[in-house]
Amino acid sequence: MPNTEPRYAGFTCWRAVNDNIHLNLTETSETWGTAGRLGIVPLADHKMYWFACINAPQNDTEMKQYKVADLQNHFKDFHELIPIILRQSKDENLIWNNIIDLKPIGRYAFGNIVFIGDAAHAMTPNLGQCACQAIEDAIILADEFKNNADAKIAFMQFEQRRIKRTHYIVNMSWIVGKVAQVENGTGASFRNFVFRRLPTSLNERLLKKLYEVDFQRHDREIQLSATATEGAGQFVIQALYIL
Repeated sequence: MPNTEPRYAGFTCWRAVNDNIHLNLTETSETWGTAGRLGIVPLADHKMYWFACINAPQNDTEMKQYKVADLQNHFKDFHELIPIILRQSKDENLIWNNIIDLKPIGRYAFGNIVFIGDAAHAMTPNLGQCACQAIEDAIILADEFKNNADAKIAFMQFEQRRIKRTHYIVNMSWIVGKVAQVENGTGASFRNFVFRRLPTSLNERLLKKLYEVDFQRHDREIQLSATATEGAGQFVIQALYIL
């Protein structure tokens, strides 16, 4: 795909894993503010994962040099839990990356070659669906091989079944990232007003569209719930602190 290039999402990200022994956090959450956002994910073995996102030019040299102290200063006005987590973090545990994806491409199947996972639909992590969609790809590709000994046909059928859904999730994740990273005060206030008043029924419809997947051929008319993909993405909509 010579005309396809990685697409910078407009924000950069730091990640780390801390001990969770003293805080004993049990809930996943994401905090949005005009200075950026910070997410928290409890892990097994008394650990926790956190990530922090800040709007910045691509490959910004200042951001690349950020240490924990810089993040502490940047997020100092966030609610009390955020500064506590950052104080407990260590520079040597920081991982820094720009956030990128691929703008949806028009084909996944190319004769005896098929793209799956990030090769086909690399997406931003805003819905927690990156690895989840690769798992779905593998399941559906295996289902196609049950019905087609010819790889070319199996790959074409796979493309037809996956391209609409993965394009939707790539685009939705991109939009969620833009909404989450609003740094204009007026825009953030409007966003917060809307989010606080979203009806439960709309939230449920959005989640249903994300989590219900046809894992078998359409002619069997069997709908299975994609429970394997549920965990990571749901907190974006359901467990949200807004400053």
